[in-house]
This record gives sequence, structure tokens and C-alpha cells, in this order.
Amino acid sequence: GYQDAAEEADIVAVRTGSVDDELVADAVALTRATRAHPDLRRGSSVRGAIDLAAIAAELEHLGSYDGDRPRRILDAALLALSARV
Repeated sequence: GYQDAAEEADIVAVRTGSVDDELVADAVALTRATRAHPDLRRGSSVRGAIDLAAIAAELEHLGSYDGDRPRRILDAALLALSARV
């Protein structure tokens, strides 16, 4: 089995060093959703959430999203989860 959402969020925050609780929560929620999606045989583990949060943080530093947080999170999710589901 998997950890509960709070434990996963703690793992993601520690592994990424992120202090952005909203980013961590989004990464965990999106990753957990892959586990229950009917079109997927196998969802992502917490490693997907770690990668998603780390990529989203790096994309923010690039500065090309002009505050478009949903697009940045989506791009990070596509990069982080495409090979995990």
C-alpha cells in the first residue's frame, strides 16, 4: 500500500526542500489521482509527486510562466508522470 496523503506530503516536502505547501499538496493530489484513474493500469508512487514538485519549482525559476501556475503545474505533471503511469 501507499502512505496516506499527509505522509506523502511530508515526504515530498523533505525530499524536495519545498516550503510551498500548495505546490506539495498539488503534487501529492495529482499523483494520488493517477492511482484511482480508470484509464490507467498503474498509478505513480510518491516518487512521481517528488519529481512533479521539483520540476514545477525549477520551471518557476525559469520565469516563462508569467504567473500561470496551473500551466506550470500541468507541464511539470506531464514531465514527471508520463513515464510513471
